[in-house]
Amino acid sequence: MWELYQSLEALPKKELITGALMDTSTQSVCSLGALAVHRNMSIPAEFCTTGAPDDEPDEFEFAQAMGPLFGLKDMLAREVMYINDDEGNTHYVDNGMAYGRLGEQYNPNRETRRETPAERWQRVRDWVVSELKGIP
Repeated sequence: MWELYQSLEALPKKELITGALMDTSTQSVCSLGALAVHRNMSIPAEFCTTGAPDDEPDEFEFAQAMGPLFGLKDMLAREVMYINDDEGNTHYVDNGMAYGRLGEQYNPNRETRRETPAERWQRVRDWVVSELKGIP
């Protein structure tokens, strides 16, 4: 977790993508992609996207490969992927809070929007800090 925190902090652009380790068209990364960049790992092309529609890696193979690729336990790799890609990615327009977090309940009558890459970076960073029980 400490290395993931350092990886997120080292990103020049405090934004995270979803669905791939890296978007080769913009050089943007997800949280595990940030870890790969921090470690100077070469990211396999099959886990990258070019930004084109329907160009994301196969979800099942992607999830299975992340633990061994990063030397992490499978469940930790999957948890980081879940936090990055799925947790809190829809926000209510009127208050900006993601439903399901901080006591918000899903309400189909309220207008929602997708989370921005900058909001995703902040949310993932906050999660990592909470897992570390604060910054050492």
